[in-house]
This record gives sequence, structure tokens and C-alpha cells, in this order.
Amino acid sequence: MTQQNMTEEEMKTIAELVGSLVAKSQKPLQDAGWLLKLPEADVISHTTALVKSLPAGWQPRVQDLQGKMLAWLEAKQAEAAAEDTISALRQSRTETEQASQDNRARFRELLEQSGGTVTPEMKALRAEYLEQQETASDLSGLIAEKEKQLPALADATGRKANAYVFCHEGIMDERIDTLIDEFFIVHGVELGSLLRMKYSQFERNGSVYAPGVIEGANDADTLYRKFAVNLIEEWTHKKLPLKFRDDVISLTGAYPFRGARTDRRKRKIF
Repeated sequence: MTQQNMTEEEMKTIAELVGSLVAKSQKPLQDAGWLLKLPEADVISHTTALVKSLPAGWQPRVQDLQGKMLAWLEAKQAEAAAEDTISALRQSRTETEQASQDNRARFRELLEQSGGTVTPEMKALRAEYLEQQETASDLSGLIAEKEKQLPALADATGRKANAYVFCHEGIMDERIDTLIDEFFIVHGVELGSLLRMKYSQFERNGSVYAPGVIEGANDADTLYRKFAVNLIEEWTHKKLPLKFRDDVISLTGAYPFRGARTDRRKRKIF
């Protein structure tokens, strides 16, 4: 391929890129979490459509992220189920112990009333509270056994949450950089022109050679830098909802799913 053909090919590629970015910029802005706010049936249909429309190379990465998220949620559910089981066993033990104590107290009361004679009713009562004591003891052993499993389950939850969060952060770091680059490809010329005009305003009265102008305090460069920083801070510090036009962020969410960062602390570091 000749240099001329290479140049034409590059120009065609750039034109296609700019065209796709301009078309993308016409899409409406969406709240970062819009997908999860839809009814379940709509979530599935929209997810399928979004996955098909992902930029090249992003489909397997998003699917890998979703797989890690599901693995974390499954581990979280297993841990929660174990905790629920232990809670139910503890409740059963408490009720059994209380029933045993009540029956034993009733047995002693009847024993006193009968003058020491053990009636068939009292024998049945004694057998019942002894069995309840044994059951409570068995429940204690079962609870202890289940409790030993909790650290391993928590560690599994933490490790899978960490894998999900780490993957999400990697995707978002790369995607945000890409979107910023794309934003400047479409809007950079206009934004740059406006900022150069703004700089010229400062430059008219901020020359380092003008009376009262101190370099590093109120010269054009210093005033312009302060303006740019303040402008960015003003827009990024406003309590406005995050909005994007990006299909990747629509599928991944702007942040990891709620609870993932907390769960990642459960993993054993050493």
C-alpha cells in the first residue's frame, strides 16, 4: 500500500470515528443507574440490546465483569444463608431451653404437691424436659459447627467482591479516559476556542509588564489557571446526577454494586 493510500485509509478511519462520535453525542444523556431502575423484563431486553451494541472488544470484558459480580452475589447469598441458619438454630435452642426449664419447674412443683410421689404424668414431664435438655445440647454442638464455617464463607465473599470491584475499577478507569478523549474530539475545537478567547481577556490587563501586575498573583497565566480550575470545580462539585451516553457504563454502572466495597474487606489478607 502506497503512502497516498495509507493517508486516505487513515483519513477514512478518522472520518468514521468522528462520525460515530458525533452520532453518539446526539443520544440523550442517561442517569448512570437507569438500567437497574427498569422493570425486570425490560432490564433483560435492554441489557441484551446494549451488549450487542458495545464497542469492539468490550463485550467479553463486560461479560467477565458481570460474571465476577454474579460470583460475588452467590458467595454473599451463601454466607447470608449460613448466618440465617445459625440464627434459626439459636432461636430454636433458646425456645427449647426455655421449655425445658418450664417443664422442670413444673415437675418440681408437682413433686412437692404429691409429697414426693412420682405420678405417670410427672414421669412423662421429666422425660420431656430431659429430652429437651439433650436437644438443646445437640443444637449447641450444631451451632458451634456451623459457626466454624463462617470465616471461610466470609473470606470467599470478600475475595469475590474484591475481584469484582478491581475489575470494575479497571474498566471505569479506562472507559472514563476514553470518553474524555472522545468528548474533546467532538467538542475540543469549540471549547479550546472559547478558552483562548477567555485567556485573551485576562491577557489584556494581566501583562507582567503592566503596572500593578505581579507574576504568580494576578498575571494572565495565573488568572487563567484559577479560572479553569474554578470552572471545573464548579461543575464537578455540583450535586447533580451522573449522566452518560455510554453503553459500557450503562451495563457496568458508574460504581460497583452496592455492598461490594464493604464486602471486599472481609477477605483474609494474610
